[in-house]
Amino acid sequence: MHAFAIRQGEKMIKSTIAVLTAVTTFSFMPSTAPAEAPQPILVETAMPTPPLLSLPRDVQTRFTCVAYRESRGKVVDTNVVSGAQGMFQFMPDIWQFARNYVKGLPPTPNQADVYQQQAVAVFYYNRNNGLYPEWTDGC
Repeated sequence: MHAFAIRQGEKMIKSTIAVLTAVTTFSFMPSTAPAEAPQPILVETAMPTPPLLSLPRDVQTRFTCVAYRESRGKVVDTNVVSGAQGMFQFMPDIWQFARNYVKGLPPTPNQADVYQQQAVAVFYYNRNNGLYPEWTDGC
């Protein structure tokens, strides 16, 4: 019985070697025609840098808190009582004032993308030398 197990083991090793040799031979055999390497498709996309990244890390964190408190981070959001809009809940007159200084802004915050809304937030942060008075709600 012991000799039988040894013969079975030898058969198993030989068949494994045969399979590995076949796989190795197949996978490394040179082809008759040179295969063309696939050419990478280069797509250049200019992703804008979020304006908040121009501010210190602790201020970025506070603005994240403000956006969460004001709109839960939703870019399109309107307070039906005050008329404030966007992720930072800009009042209409505050937004209109910023349009005189931040070029390319749409008429309302809800029409602006996240980068435009952040640009207005950074504008007011720099103009007021801090978060006050626009965002002093516990962040």
